[in-house]
Amino acid sequence: FKRYESDETESDSYFQIKKILLDKGIASQFVSPDTINNYGFHYSLPNIAIAILAKFGGVPWKLSRKKTNELIVGFNTKLVEGDRYLGSAVFFDSEGRLGGIKGIPIEDKAAIVKGLKAAIEEYTDQIGLPERLVIHYYKPPRKDEVRNILLLLEGMSLTVPVAVVEINDSKSKLDICFDAGIQMGMPESGVFVKTGYNEYLLFNNNRYQKNPPRKIDDELPIKLRVSYVKTGGFNTHELIAQVYEFSRLNWKGLRQRSVPVTTTYSKTIAEFSAHFEGEIPQNEVANTTPWFI
Repeated sequence: FKRYESDETESDSYFQIKKILLDKGIASQFVSPDTINNYGFHYSLPNIAIAILAKFGGVPWKLSRKKTNELIVGFNTKLVEGDRYLGSAVFFDSEGRLGGIKGIPIEDKAAIVKGLKAAIEEYTDQIGLPERLVIHYYKPPRKDEVRNILLLLEGMSLTVPVAVVEINDSKSKLDICFDAGIQMGMPESGVFVKTGYNEYLLFNNNRYQKNPPRKIDDELPIKLRVSYVKTGGFNTHELIAQVYEFSRLNWKGLRQRSVPVTTTYSKTIAEFSAHFEGEIPQNEVANTTPWFI
């Protein structure tokens, strides 16, 4: 069966097998008979190969940008059978090296702070003190959440600039723009438009040039809100560009995704965490490779 076309019993067996293997430090790639026997299977092979390489600890591709001493942490949630879980994907540098995977029940009010504390400690052990901290968040941060983040940094004697970027992954249907020069289609990929105070629409699609040689997908834009928790060392254009670039790091296949891996990976991690009874196994494969894609 295919994971996303399965019934409840099949789905349970999928997660159970995934967990048994992951407990032993084994990443797995499932391919359904329907996919293998399909006449278009050769189109699926590149995507399968990319995922397998990533699960082996390989790097299918990375960002072509200057490496900076920056910690990027993503948070997102997933509702499974009435229970909401929080997932976190921790990236140890601006090139997109995955350095941590966390799954926490959302009832834990200190979940965000615990996740950040663990990420900072691990980053410090492996690389050194981060010079900047960027948090990609799934909702507007509450005042108490911001206060707890600042108290955490104060308690760790860490004086670094902090920015929170709220990423609404539901796609915007109410706020939209069109390019009048190309049959009222979507603007070029990477274009962003300011819609309010620190609020932006980011167009992230497969139109990479002014006059594309083939049809493009009219991918709806995502909404961003930039919050400077602790100013200094950031600018808005840079933070939006980082969201855009991290959408290119999705190793589930070749197709361009409009939402960054910081939040899409986190949502998938949260889903697995819910089926793993809130516990992500503690081993190198489970904590540093995208075994969940």
